[in-house]
Amino acid sequence: MIIVIVGPTAVGKTKLSIELAQKFNAEIICVDSLVVYRDFNIGTAKPSSEERKLVPHHVLDFVAPTELFTAHDFCEAATAAMADVQKRGKNVFLVGGSGLYLKALTHGMFKAPPSDPQIREALEERLSQDPKALYEELCLVDSKTSHAIHPNDHYRILRALEVYQMTKKPFSRYHEEHVPKKRGTEKIVKIGLTLDREVLYRRIEERTARMHRKGLVEEVQDLQKKYPLSCKPFKSVGYKETRQFLNHEITQEELLERINQATRQLAKGQWTWFRADPEIQWFLPTDSQISHKIAELL
Repeated sequence: MIIVIVGPTAVGKTKLSIELAQKFNAEIICVDSLVVYRDFNIGTAKPSSEERKLVPHHVLDFVAPTELFTAHDFCEAATAAMADVQKRGKNVFLVGGSGLYLKALTHGMFKAPPSDPQIREALEERLSQDPKALYEELCLVDSKTSHAIHPNDHYRILRALEVYQMTKKPFSRYHEEHVPKKRGTEKIVKIGLTLDREVLYRRIEERTARMHRKGLVEEVQDLQKKYPLSCKPFKSVGYKETRQFLNHEITQEELLERINQATRQLAKGQWTWFRADPEIQWFLPTDSQISHKIAELL
């Protein structure tokens, strides 16, 4: 039995999954595209060292920020981690907010054409000049893909437009034509966490303020000295806005509001993705029925 816990950012997945993993002799596989990178800690809301002492977490903190990490890489790392956890007699919890990574792991990877260096370089040049225009173009040529990813997720925007320019075929078509891999005999139960929108937005604001107090600005200052600004994590929510603040492009008040706004957009995209999965059963994070349901299944 594999338990999946998903939901929008800041909904409370980390806290609940740790409590449940302790109760049900489980270890956690992180389903997240950013916590895999070393040193990017505060802005990714990475589980703390104290939380990881309570329950072992896997597929995090093992990739250099300068390395490219794909859904295929995630599948390989997560599959190996799951096998190791189960071999030691523990249950597996897959926890995170990356719908793409979860789908790749549970349904297999679809085949898309390899990258074209010339097209990619041209798109990256356009991205550096006007990232908003690139996302708007994706909305026009492939609305399904644009609705499933965050406007600031430049890596996936570039990849989707690259594939479209190479093949004149929307990236979403590859998803639709993909034949899911056959599942093994092991059952997968998907639990989704949700909150009233205003409550979630308030929690997002509280988390942003907490990240700022913990030293997000100082973290980014140190990371900029250590890694090139072309690294993927620098383009993610929280890090992108903090770099703008450090470059004196926005004020501190604007910094917090921009992070909140981008995080709300991220949450909307995650909600859209996960709501389309009929296998997910939805609960409030405080619902005791989650624990009862897992107990019945394990």
